[in-house]
Amino acid sequence: PERFPYVIWDSWGYDQQLDEQTIRRAAAVAARMGIEVFVLDLGWARAIGDWRADPAKFPSGLRALSDYVHSLGMKFGLHFPLTEASPSAPMLRQHPDWFATDDTNYYGARSLCLAHRPTREWIVAEALRMIRDYSVDWILQDGENMVKRCTRASHTHDPDDSNYANSVQGLNAAVDAIQLQAPQVSWENCQDGGNMMTFNMVQRYVTSIAADDTTPLTTRQATYGVTYPFPARYADRYMPGEDLNEYITRSHMFGGPWIFMNRIADWNKARIEFAAGEIALYKQLRPLLRNGRV
Repeated sequence: PERFPYVIWDSWGYDQQLDEQTIRRAAAVAARMGIEVFVLDLGWARAIGDWRADPAKFPSGLRALSDYVHSLGMKFGLHFPLTEASPSAPMLRQHPDWFATDDTNYYGARSLCLAHRPTREWIVAEALRMIRDYSVDWILQDGENMVKRCTRASHTHDPDDSNYANSVQGLNAAVDAIQLQAPQVSWENCQDGGNMMTFNMVQRYVTSIAADDTTPLTTRQATYGVTYPFPARYADRYMPGEDLNEYITRSHMFGGPWIFMNRIADWNKARIEFAAGEIALYKQLRPLLRNGRV
């Protein structure tokens, strides 16, 4: 897209304490600051692997929130760890054999084997329903060690070739199938700070995380390292904390999308105006970031 890399707000600063009114306030502030993509991180769904909005957190429905975000001129995104599922998720109670051999314990969730055809087909269908029902423009793909180890002889993949099965026949096949049917959605590769940063990743994602919730210095180091093998757009950075100054903002400014992971609904007027000015500067620079060779 012409405007890529985007300025993004990510709700991780609120962790799983999401509530509709706070998120709506954050959306209004985000639009005022010039943010372009509004993403709900972990905690929006009823459970990991149960990809329907939590009605206690969103009594008006998640589509109503998505419509509100769109009315403010922003894109709407959701966190989606597609290779994980909580034991309480209905589909795992119905299909307990869909687990992978290894269990990475992602926030209490268990590992799914996407190389197993029924699991993969269910994930693809659920992702497409999620995109349609909530009018999703951006997917933040996350998880823990997303290429799962699975040696189950009862699954449809070769139990002796787990890595190939769960990478090519599993994760890649699932993402490709979803993107083929929903090409309007942009996918961000996250996965705990860049563990899946490969050239294969570049074929499927518009960006990838270089530094997750870390200090300005570590962010600069991560961007420096990532841009050796990858274009600058694959060096997105998550900016945490509430303190803002030019050293902090400009440490997180260079690279791909600039992601605010702050409690912006609680910010005062001075902090909002400072952030808006820095975002305006970033938007002037991003054609160089998008097209430049590092």
